[in-house]
Amino acid sequence: MSLPYPPHMDKLTRYTLLLLTINLSVTQAETIETRLDHEADLEHSAVQFLAAKIGESESEISIKMSDSRLRIPTCPSEWIFEKDKPSQNLVTVECLDSKWRLAFRYEVDGSAADRRNTHEMILGNVTALLAEDIDAGHKLQIEDFALDADDSLPEELSTLIKSGVFMKVPAAAGAVVTASMLERGQLVWIASEYIPIGQLVSEADFERTTASSVDSANALPTDYIFGENAKASANIAKGAIVSSKAIGRPIRVLVAQTLIRPGETFTNLNTEHQEILTGAPDGAVSDLSALGRSVATSQIQPGSILRYIDARREEDVKKGEEIRLTVARESFQLEMDVIALESAFIGDAIKLTNPESGATITATVSGKNRAIK
Repeated sequence: MSLPYPPHMDKLTRYTLLLLTINLSVTQAETIETRLDHEADLEHSAVQFLAAKIGESESEISIKMSDSRLRIPTCPSEWIFEKDKPSQNLVTVECLDSKWRLAFRYEVDGSAADRRNTHEMILGNVTALLAEDIDAGHKLQIEDFALDADDSLPEELSTLIKSGVFMKVPAAAGAVVTASMLERGQLVWIASEYIPIGQLVSEADFERTTASSVDSANALPTDYIFGENAKASANIAKGAIVSSKAIGRPIRVLVAQTLIRPGETFTNLNTEHQEILTGAPDGAVSDLSALGRSVATSQIQPGSILRYIDARREEDVKKGEEIRLTVARESFQLEMDVIALESAFIGDAIKLTNPESGATITATVSGKNRAIK
C-alpha cells in the first residue's frame, strides 16, 4: 500500500518515507511508547555524533524527524552515522544488523547560512579570554587562557583543546576566542630521530601527528609511498615536520664537467653523470647517448644540469659546405669535391652541386662531410 504524498512534500521526505516503507518492518506488538523510545534513542545518538563532527554544542542541534509515519526500530549493535552533503545539513544513519537506513535533516539553532559556510562552532556562553599574545599556527592549551581559580573553560572548548586545535589567525592578550579563529589539525609526518641528508629512509623513520595549516602547508603527504630508494634530500631535525622537498628518490642526470661553449659538442670529456635527489629541471638529460652528435646552444657553466633545450643536433653535412662525394660502380670508383645544397644527417638523401659543371646530384650522407652515390 503506497502512502499518499502531498504535492508540496520535498524530495528528501519522500525518499525517506520510501526507504522506510520498503526496508522497515514493524511488529504488531509495537506500541506508541516503544516507537517514541526508539526515536528518542536515535535522535540522541545523532545529536552526539553531529556535536562531535561539526563542533557544535548538543543543545544547539535539532533533528528533523517528526513525521508520525516514521517507525524507528531497535538496533542490536549501534547506529552508524555519516554526515552527508554538509551544504544541505543532511545526515544518514543505518543499522547493519537490520539492514535499515534513513536520511534526515538537522539544524543548528541560531546559526545563519553564512555562519554554517565558515564552519563556525558554538563554544558555550562562558567568555574565554587569552592570557597572552598568540601567533597563527599555535596549538591551543588550557594554559593559554586567563582563568581565575574558580573559573573553567566551556566544556566544548576544553574538548576541542584535548582533540588538538590551532589558531588560524594571530590574537592579542585579552581577546575572546571564537570558533572562527580555530582550525583542526592536519595530519603530517615528523622525524622520529635526526636524519642526515642522503640517508635512505622508510616509513619507520617517521611518526604521524597533527599540525596547523600554517606549518603543514608544504608537508609530505601522509599517504606518500617511500619505496626502496627514498632518501633524505635535506637534513631533518628530530621532531620536525617533513616537507615534500625533504624526501626524494635518486635521479640520474647529465652534468657539465667543464665550461661548455656554444657550438661545442657534448662528449664524455666535458660532461659526467650524477645522481641527485631533488632539483632536476624539466627536460633534464639522463644519459649522454641521448644527445647523439649534439652541440651546445648556449654557454653552460660547470656543474649545471644539461637539458634537451641546451642542445641541438649537429648535422653531419651542413648547407654550403664542401664535402667529399664518392661515386661507386662495379668497374670503378670516383671521388670528387661537391657543395651541399642543404644540411643533413647520416642516412639522409641530400642534394649536391658540382662546382665545375653546375650539375645537381642527389646522394646519401655516409659520414661527416661525406656522401655516396
